[in-house]
Amino acid sequence: MIFRPESGLVYFNVDNVYDAILSRVRGEIERPKLVLLDLSAAARIDMQSAHTLASMAGELDTEGIRFQAVEPRSSVRDRLRREGVDGKLGGVDRFTFVADVIDHSQRGRNTSPLQPNEPHPTE
Repeated sequence: MIFRPESGLVYFNVDNVYDAILSRVRGEIERPKLVLLDLSAAARIDMQSAHTLASMAGELDTEGIRFQAVEPRSSVRDRLRREGVDGKLGGVDRFTFVADVIDHSQRGRNTSPLQPNEPHPTE
C-alpha cells in the first residue's frame, strides 16, 4: 500500500495522516505486508510528526506489516535523522524510490533495500 501526503507534515495535520493510513490499512480484508510513505511532496516535517510516524511504524510492525518511508527531501531526511527515527522508518536516503522498495519486496525480501542508518554508497 502506498501513501503520499501532498503537503508538509506538521503538528496540526500529522494526526489526520496517521489516522487515514491506519484506517485504510486496518480496513483491508487482506492486510498488506508493506506500507510505503512517499514523502517526495512533503517539503518539511516537524518534531511531532517525525515521532508520530515512528510510532505508526512501530504499531504496524507489531501487526507484521513493514513500514518504509521513501523519497524524503533533504530537510525531511535531516529532521528524521536528528530526531533519531530514521531507522524506525526503514532508513532514509535520497536514492531509494518507491519502485526500488516494491522490486525489493517482490523478490521476497522483507527488509529495506538499505539497512537503517546505512548510507547509500554514493551519498
